[in-house]
Amino acid sequence: MAWFARKWPDERHIFSQCPMNTDEDHMATRPVPPGKLRDLITIHYFFQPSLRQLGGLLHLASSTVGEYLRAFNRSSLSLADVQTLGDAVLRERLVPPRPKRQNRRQNELTNLFLAIHHNLSQNGKCLLREWEAYRKRQPRGYGYSQFTNLYAQWRSANRLPRPRVTRWALSLSSEDLKVFQAWRSSSNKRRWERAVALLGLGEGRTMKSICGKLERAPKTIKNWRLAFLEKGVGSLAIPSKKAVNKERLALIASKKERLVKIIHEPPSLHGINRTTWTLETLSSA
Repeated sequence: MAWFARKWPDERHIFSQCPMNTDEDHMATRPVPPGKLRDLITIHYFFQPSLRQLGGLLHLASSTVGEYLRAFNRSSLSLADVQTLGDAVLRERLVPPRPKRQNRRQNELTNLFLAIHHNLSQNGKCLLREWEAYRKRQPRGYGYSQFTNLYAQWRSANRLPRPRVTRWALSLSSEDLKVFQAWRSSSNKRRWERAVALLGLGEGRTMKSICGKLERAPKTIKNWRLAFLEKGVGSLAIPSKKAVNKERLALIASKKERLVKIIHEPPSLHGINRTTWTLETLSSA
Protein backbone atom coordinates (compact mmCIF):
# COMPACT_ATOMS: atom_id res chain seq x y z
CA MET A 1 0.00 0.00 0.00
CA ALA A 2 1.52 3.27 -1.18
CA TRP A 3 0.32 5.35 1.77
CA PHE A 4 2.02 2.97 4.20
CA ALA A 5 5.31 3.22 2.32
CA ARG A 6 5.17 6.99 2.49
CA LYS A 7 4.43 7.02 6.21
CA TRP A 8 6.91 4.27 7.17
CA PRO A 9 9.65 4.46 4.45
CA ASP A 10 12.14 2.15 6.16
CA GLU A 11 10.20 -0.56 7.94
CA ARG A 12 13.43 -2.41 8.87
CA HIS A 13 14.26 0.25 11.46
CA ILE A 14 10.79 0.74 12.92
CA PHE A 15 11.58 -1.35 16.01
CA SER A 16 15.39 -1.14 15.95
CA GLN A 17 15.60 1.73 18.41
CA CYS A 18 12.12 1.39 19.88
CA PRO A 19 12.09 1.80 23.70
CA MET A 20 10.82 -1.17 25.65
CA ASN A 21 7.50 -0.02 27.04
CA THR A 22 6.21 -0.68 30.54
CA ASP A 23 2.70 -0.11 31.76
CA GLU A 24 3.94 2.10 34.56
CA ASP A 25 5.64 4.52 32.16
CA HIS A 26 2.99 4.75 29.44
CA MET A 27 -0.40 4.24 30.99
CA ALA A 28 -3.01 5.96 28.81
CA THR A 29 -4.67 8.78 30.71
CA ARG A 30 -6.61 10.03 27.66
CA PRO A 31 -8.50 8.31 24.83
CA VAL A 32 -6.17 7.13 22.09
CA PRO A 33 -6.41 9.49 19.05
CA PRO A 34 -7.97 7.96 15.90
CA GLY A 35 -4.75 8.46 13.93
CA LYS A 36 -2.76 6.48 16.46
CA LEU A 37 -5.44 3.78 16.43
CA ARG A 38 -4.97 3.40 12.66
CA ASP A 39 -1.19 3.18 13.05
CA LEU A 40 -1.53 0.59 15.83
CA ILE A 41 -3.74 -1.72 13.74
CA THR A 42 -1.74 -1.24 10.53
CA ILE A 43 1.70 -1.89 12.06
CA HIS A 44 0.42 -4.97 13.85
CA TYR A 45 -1.16 -6.21 10.61
CA PHE A 46 2.09 -5.98 8.64
CA PHE A 47 4.79 -6.74 11.24
CA GLN A 48 3.14 -8.59 14.18
CA PRO A 49 5.42 -7.04 16.83
CA SER A 50 5.00 -7.82 20.48
CA LEU A 51 2.59 -5.74 22.51
CA ARG A 52 5.48 -4.16 24.38
CA GLN A 53 7.32 -3.22 21.17
CA LEU A 54 4.19 -1.74 19.63
CA GLY A 55 3.38 0.14 22.83
CA GLY A 56 6.90 1.56 22.96
CA LEU A 57 6.67 2.77 19.38
CA LEU A 58 3.33 4.52 19.90
CA HIS A 59 3.89 5.49 23.56
CA LEU A 60 1.02 3.39 24.82
CA ALA A 61 0.76 0.85 27.61
CA SER A 62 0.98 -2.73 26.37
CA SER A 63 -2.33 -3.45 28.09
CA THR A 64 -3.95 -0.62 26.11
CA VAL A 65 -2.47 -1.99 22.88
CA GLY A 66 -3.88 -5.44 23.67
CA GLU A 67 -7.36 -4.04 24.42
CA TYR A 68 -7.58 -2.23 21.07
CA LEU A 69 -6.24 -5.19 19.08
CA ARG A 70 -8.77 -7.50 20.71
CA ALA A 71 -11.54 -4.98 19.93
CA PHE A 72 -10.39 -4.92 16.28
CA ASN A 73 -10.40 -8.73 16.09
CA ARG A 74 -13.92 -8.86 17.54
CA SER A 75 -15.20 -6.31 15.04
CA SER A 76 -15.98 -7.00 11.39
CA LEU A 77 -13.64 -4.25 10.21
CA SER A 78 -10.99 -4.77 7.55
CA LEU A 79 -7.69 -2.90 7.22
CA ALA A 80 -9.21 -0.81 4.42
CA ASP A 81 -12.17 0.09 6.65
CA VAL A 82 -9.81 1.32 9.34
CA GLN A 83 -8.24 3.77 6.87
CA THR A 84 -11.49 5.01 5.28
CA LEU A 85 -13.89 5.29 8.22
CA GLY A 86 -14.31 8.63 9.95
CA ASP A 87 -12.81 9.23 13.37
CA ALA A 88 -16.10 9.09 15.28
CA VAL A 89 -17.29 5.93 13.53
CA LEU A 90 -13.94 4.20 14.02
CA ARG A 91 -13.92 4.98 17.72
CA GLU A 92 -17.50 3.80 18.10
CA ARG A 93 -16.75 0.51 16.33
CA LEU A 94 -13.58 -0.18 18.33
CA VAL A 95 -14.62 1.33 21.65
CA PRO A 96 -18.41 0.91 21.98
CA PRO A 97 -19.91 2.92 24.86
CA ARG A 98 -20.40 0.97 28.03
CA PRO A 99 -24.03 0.58 29.07
CA LYS A 100 -24.87 2.49 32.22
CA ARG A 101 -25.47 0.31 35.22
CA GLN A 102 -28.91 0.59 36.68
CA ASN A 103 -28.71 2.07 40.15
CA ARG A 104 -31.73 0.93 42.13
CA ARG A 105 -31.31 3.50 44.88
CA GLN A 106 -31.02 6.34 42.36
CA ASN A 107 -34.02 5.09 40.37
CA GLU A 108 -36.14 5.03 43.53
CA LEU A 109 -35.14 8.61 44.33
CA THR A 110 -35.76 9.77 40.74
CA ASN A 111 -39.31 8.45 40.96
CA LEU A 112 -39.89 10.72 43.98
CA PHE A 113 -38.63 13.92 42.36
CA LEU A 114 -41.91 14.82 40.65
CA ALA A 115 -43.80 14.84 43.98
CA ILE A 116 -40.91 16.66 45.67
CA HIS A 117 -40.88 19.33 42.95
CA HIS A 118 -44.64 19.79 43.33
CA ASN A 119 -44.28 20.26 47.09
CA LEU A 120 -41.55 22.83 46.58
CA SER A 121 -43.44 24.74 43.88
CA GLN A 122 -47.05 24.59 45.11
CA ASN A 123 -46.93 23.89 48.84
CA GLY A 124 -43.99 26.09 49.76
CA LYS A 125 -42.01 23.21 51.26
CA CYS A 126 -38.25 23.41 51.88
CA LEU A 127 -35.81 21.09 50.11
CA LEU A 128 -34.16 20.31 53.43
CA ARG A 129 -37.51 19.14 54.86
CA GLU A 130 -38.11 17.01 51.76
CA TRP A 131 -34.70 15.38 52.22
CA GLU A 132 -35.44 14.74 55.91
CA ALA A 133 -38.72 13.04 54.97
CA TYR A 134 -36.87 10.99 52.32
CA ARG A 135 -34.21 9.82 54.81
CA LYS A 136 -36.92 8.97 57.32
CA ARG A 137 -38.47 6.62 54.75
CA GLN A 138 -35.10 5.36 53.49
CA PRO A 139 -32.44 5.51 56.25
CA ARG A 140 -29.76 4.30 53.82
CA GLY A 141 -30.65 6.88 51.19
CA TYR A 142 -28.44 9.65 49.79
CA GLY A 143 -26.96 12.41 51.89
CA TYR A 144 -28.21 15.97 51.55
CA SER A 145 -25.50 17.13 49.12
CA GLN A 146 -25.98 14.23 46.72
CA PHE A 147 -29.76 14.53 47.09
CA THR A 148 -29.73 18.19 46.01
CA ASN A 149 -27.26 17.45 43.20
CA LEU A 150 -29.43 14.67 41.75
CA TYR A 151 -32.53 16.83 42.09
CA ALA A 152 -30.83 19.66 40.17
CA GLN A 153 -29.80 17.21 37.41
CA TRP A 154 -33.35 15.85 37.19
CA ARG A 155 -34.82 19.35 37.04
CA SER A 156 -32.36 20.40 34.33
CA ALA A 157 -33.03 17.25 32.26
CA ASN A 158 -36.78 17.93 32.42
CA ARG A 159 -36.35 21.69 31.80
CA LEU A 160 -38.22 22.66 34.95
CA PRO A 161 -37.72 26.06 36.60
CA ARG A 162 -36.19 26.39 40.00
CA PRO A 163 -38.96 26.58 42.66
CA ARG A 164 -39.34 29.90 44.40
CA VAL A 165 -38.45 29.48 48.05
CA THR A 166 -39.94 31.89 50.58
CA ARG A 167 -37.65 32.89 53.40
CA TRP A 168 -40.31 32.61 56.09
CA ALA A 169 -41.84 29.28 55.02
CA LEU A 170 -43.03 26.97 57.82
CA SER A 171 -43.37 23.22 58.05
CA LEU A 172 -46.59 22.41 59.95
CA SER A 173 -47.42 18.99 61.35
CA SER A 174 -50.86 17.43 61.00
CA GLU A 175 -51.64 18.28 64.66
CA ASP A 176 -50.66 21.92 64.15
CA LEU A 177 -52.82 22.11 61.04
CA LYS A 178 -55.86 20.85 62.95
CA VAL A 179 -55.37 23.45 65.71
CA PHE A 180 -54.85 26.37 63.31
CA GLN A 181 -57.78 25.36 61.12
CA ALA A 182 -60.00 25.32 64.23
CA TRP A 183 -58.72 28.77 65.21
CA ARG A 184 -59.40 30.10 61.74
CA SER A 185 -63.04 29.05 62.06
CA SER A 186 -63.45 30.49 65.56
CA SER A 187 -64.84 33.89 66.58
CA ASN A 188 -61.70 34.76 68.55
CA LYS A 189 -60.01 37.43 66.47
CA ARG A 190 -56.60 36.97 68.10
CA ARG A 191 -56.52 33.28 67.30
CA TRP A 192 -57.96 33.87 63.84
CA GLU A 193 -55.14 36.29 63.00
CA ARG A 194 -52.43 33.94 64.18
CA ALA A 195 -53.98 30.98 62.37
CA VAL A 196 -54.29 32.86 59.07
CA ALA A 197 -50.70 34.11 59.32
CA LEU A 198 -49.06 30.78 60.14
CA LEU A 199 -51.19 28.76 57.74
CA GLY A 200 -50.22 31.23 55.03
CA LEU A 201 -46.52 30.78 55.84
CA GLY A 202 -47.04 27.03 55.79
CA GLU A 203 -48.56 27.30 52.31
CA GLY A 204 -45.55 29.29 51.08
CA ARG A 205 -47.28 32.66 50.83
CA THR A 206 -45.15 35.78 50.91
CA MET A 207 -44.85 37.96 54.01
CA LYS A 208 -46.19 40.92 52.04
CA SER A 209 -49.42 39.16 51.06
CA ILE A 210 -50.08 37.99 54.64
CA CYS A 211 -49.45 41.46 56.08
CA GLY A 212 -51.79 42.97 53.51
CA LYS A 213 -54.57 40.53 54.37
CA LEU A 214 -54.32 40.97 58.15
CA GLU A 215 -53.26 44.64 58.09
CA ARG A 216 -50.45 43.76 60.46
CA ALA A 217 -46.80 44.79 60.44
CA PRO A 218 -44.20 42.22 59.27
CA LYS A 219 -42.57 42.39 62.69
CA THR A 220 -45.78 41.10 64.30
CA ILE A 221 -46.03 38.15 61.90
CA LYS A 222 -42.36 37.33 62.48
CA ASN A 223 -42.86 37.40 66.25
CA TRP A 224 -45.77 34.95 65.96
CA ARG A 225 -43.64 32.70 63.76
CA LEU A 226 -40.72 32.82 66.21
CA ALA A 227 -42.97 32.07 69.19
CA PHE A 228 -44.44 29.08 67.35
CA LEU A 229 -40.99 27.71 66.42
CA GLU A 230 -39.58 28.11 69.93
CA LYS A 231 -42.58 27.24 72.15
CA GLY A 232 -45.20 25.66 69.90
CA VAL A 233 -48.91 26.37 69.49
CA GLY A 234 -49.47 26.90 73.21
CA SER A 235 -47.52 30.16 73.19
CA LEU A 236 -49.94 31.63 70.64
CA ALA A 237 -53.12 30.58 72.47
CA ILE A 238 -52.44 32.88 75.46
CA PRO A 239 -53.79 36.38 74.74
CA SER A 240 -51.66 39.26 75.93
CA LYS A 241 -53.10 41.25 78.86
CA LYS A 242 -52.16 44.75 79.86
CA ALA A 243 -51.25 45.35 83.49
CA VAL A 244 -53.95 47.37 85.34
CA ASN A 245 -53.22 49.70 88.29
CA LYS A 246 -54.58 48.43 91.65
CA GLU A 247 -56.04 51.86 92.50
CA ARG A 248 -57.97 51.87 89.23
CA LEU A 249 -59.30 48.38 89.95
CA ALA A 250 -60.52 49.54 93.37
CA LEU A 251 -62.22 52.59 91.80
CA ILE A 252 -64.00 50.40 89.24
CA ALA A 253 -65.23 48.05 92.00
CA SER A 254 -66.61 50.95 94.11
CA LYS A 255 -68.43 52.41 91.11
CA LYS A 256 -69.96 49.03 90.36
CA GLU A 257 -71.25 48.70 93.94
CA ARG A 258 -72.70 52.25 93.92
CA LEU A 259 -74.42 51.60 90.57
CA VAL A 260 -76.06 48.40 91.87
CA LYS A 261 -77.25 50.27 94.98
CA ILE A 262 -78.74 53.14 92.97
CA ILE A 263 -80.58 50.77 90.61
CA HIS A 264 -82.37 49.21 93.59
CA GLU A 265 -83.50 52.62 94.90
CA PRO A 266 -86.39 54.69 93.46
CA PRO A 267 -85.34 57.73 91.36
CA SER A 268 -87.31 60.06 93.65
CA LEU A 269 -84.69 59.58 96.41
CA HIS A 270 -82.20 61.28 94.14
CA GLY A 271 -84.47 64.18 93.15
CA ILE A 272 -85.59 62.67 89.84
CA ASN A 273 -89.33 62.83 89.00
CA ARG A 274 -89.57 59.34 87.51
CA THR A 275 -90.65 55.92 88.63
CA THR A 276 -87.96 54.00 86.66
CA TRP A 277 -84.35 54.55 85.79
CA THR A 278 -82.95 55.34 82.35
CA LEU A 279 -79.34 55.59 81.25
CA GLU A 280 -79.59 59.38 81.23
CA THR A 281 -81.00 59.54 84.78
CA LEU A 282 -78.46 57.02 86.06
CA SER A 283 -75.60 59.08 84.69
CA SER A 284 -76.99 62.26 86.31
CA ALA A 285 -77.45 60.53 89.66
